[in-house]
Amino acid sequence: MGIAKRKMNKPLRIGIAKRGMNKRGISPLIGYVLLIVGMLSVSVLVYGWLKTYVPQEKIECSEGVSLFVKDIECTKNITNSEIKLILNIKNNGLFNVDGFLIHATNDSVQKLATIDLSSYGGGANEIILFNEGRVPLKPSEEEGYLFEIGSNLNDIKTIEIIPAKFEIVKGKKRFTSCGSAKITDVVNCV
Repeated sequence: MGIAKRKMNKPLRIGIAKRGMNKRGISPLIGYVLLIVGMLSVSVLVYGWLKTYVPQEKIECSEGVSLFVKDIECTKNITNSEIKLILNIKNNGLFNVDGFLIHATNDSVQKLATIDLSSYGGGANEIILFNEGRVPLKPSEEEGYLFEIGSNLNDIKTIEIIPAKFEIVKGKKRFTSCGSAKITDVVNCV
């Protein structure tokens, strides 16, 4: 009888051998979960780091910034097709202006001026600075510019001028183009 009692007190354990196999099946799942959690945490860290490189506030020019093209003279040499453009620009705004961006079109139907003329007038990096960047153009002052375009373009139909300033933002000097003060003029080369 002693033997029979032992067998009854002992619980029946079915699937002990399968229990080890089940643990192996769970560990790849845990690995994938840890991999996904790790990638999400790295992406959150990278996003936070890259966010510091994007400017938070938009830099805009003051409301009273304005330039006026007082005179335009465009001559085209018939023999070699060289174009010379002379502009007399006046600051008719309330604030100093440090320079301007100038672009042109060679088609009267074209709405957006895409041809950069700054390199033909002594400018660098698509901007022309007044007085070679030493002194800004004060209100009511004028300055003349010569653009020797040569025979690179067939013709110039319109010019687009955007005033530019250096604004102080958080103690740093930042370049700002004043797109709201853009002026467009029609040019007739003779």
